[in-house]
Amino acid sequence: MFSSQYIKVNENGIDLMKNYLIDKHINFSDIQLIELNRGHFIKRFKLSLAISVTMSTLTLLWGLSSLEFIGSGMLPNFYNRGGILLHIIIPWLIFLASSIWIYQSLRKCTVIEIHSNNRKDRVPLIEFEKDKSINDLIRFLSNKTELKILKN
Repeated sequence: MFSSQYIKVNENGIDLMKNYLIDKHINFSDIQLIELNRGHFIKRFKLSLAISVTMSTLTLLWGLSSLEFIGSGMLPNFYNRGGILLHIIIPWLIFLASSIWIYQSLRKCTVIEIHSNNRKDRVPLIEFEKDKSINDLIRFLSNKTELKILKN
């Protein structure tokens, strides 16, 4: 009935998915509470943000020191391609990747938290937001189980 990369909801229950394959099935009778709120797309965003900011800072310093390498006049005498790659290209590629990682860490979307049998599963609903079917999903889930919508 409702399906995305991370979750599949039908009359039988909720299937948690990984790589479009069912990882875990939860029956509606096992669900104690479902919470819908605004949250981060990545589960452990604080750790991810700390690593990406550290990596971005270090590679920015490395990239700026590589600009000194270019300005020092050593570049025309430096014919080793590996050295050019190491000192000029790689720091800026890693800086770009860590900047994208920072963006992904700070990205927010609607998140569903399913409380069942001493377990809490958290799934982003970004695909339902994009195709505007999240209100239909809320109506369906409110008929099946206890639904709590939190504002953030």
